[in-house]
Amino acid sequence: MKFLLLLWFLSVCLRITAPEEPEVIGSHVPVTALVGQDVILQCQLEPPFDVHNLTVEWRFHKTIAHMYRSRGDDFDSQHERFRNRTVLFHDNMVTGDISLKLINVTEEDKGNYTCHVPNLQSQVRKAYITLNVVSKEENERRKDPDKSGAIAGIIVAVGVVGLVIAAIVVKRKRGRRRQQQQNNVDPPAEMMNMLQPASTP
Repeated sequence: MKFLLLLWFLSVCLRITAPEEPEVIGSHVPVTALVGQDVILQCQLEPPFDVHNLTVEWRFHKTIAHMYRSRGDDFDSQHERFRNRTVLFHDNMVTGDISLKLINVTEEDKGNYTCHVPNLQSQVRKAYITLNVVSKEENERRKDPDKSGAIAGIIVAVGVVGLVIAAIVVKRKRGRRRQQQQNNVDPPAEMMNMLQPASTP
């Protein structure tokens, strides 16, 4: 009985003291960037774990956005559209920070990214990050929705005023035409009197 109790106690102690497996953790909410800006796609090992000696892959769909292996960046594997546009923070990798900086974001960069540490001794080696890209025009509309609403209101008001003025002008022209037609059809009474022959006494 004492032996079983001792075994149980040792197993509990081992569980408590055993180091927790690091897991790759990405951003749980989509990242939004403006066209032309730089953006950081967050990816981290938890608990902190030095990844200097490991391989780190960043993929955009199936293409390689950035590759790190043999303690350095491997630009030969990188897709040409990401050439000179990605940075890993090497100094932060000692704490498991494998976030990727994407420079001069374009609308084509919008989509899903995968942060992967393939030879990590862990169950969770990948994390997924979604990047949304906003154009400058859309950003202006988002920042000041009242402005676009006010502009639309002004346009409608100008249109209504224009229609009212046009209706008044048309009505006046019609009134003048009627008056002229009446003048042509019904000559003045004085003219009629002049045309009638004078009555003899």
